[in-house]
Amino acid sequence: MNRRFFVAATLAAASFSAFANDVDLVPNGYLSSVIREAQSRSSERVAARAIYEASAPLSHAPSLKTREQVVAETREATRLGLLNVGEAGTVNATPEQLRQIEQAGLRARAVQSAAK
Repeated sequence: MNRRFFVAATLAAASFSAFANDVDLVPNGYLSSVIREAQSRSSERVAARAIYEASAPLSHAPSLKTREQVVAETREATRLGLLNVGEAGTVNATPEQLRQIEQAGLRARAVQSAAK
């Protein structure tokens, strides 16, 4: 009886080891094939991202407008109802509205240069 139980237990243990590749035992220094594959894909994505970022040219052109000009133009566009909030549709400005916005920015620049 003991001999049959021992043989059955040995066969069960041997068949369990066939699935050992699917077990993740990181504390014992063993990584499953699934984990290794995920890590390699992750490192490939990181490398591809680094190559893309290195090849993308930086286009940080200096602004030609002062902060006061931008604030004045934004306030004028708000006053004219051209700024959207949320998912509202786009609003196209008329040439007259664009001129008014530009004039507001020029007035702000004139006030700023007069204050210096």
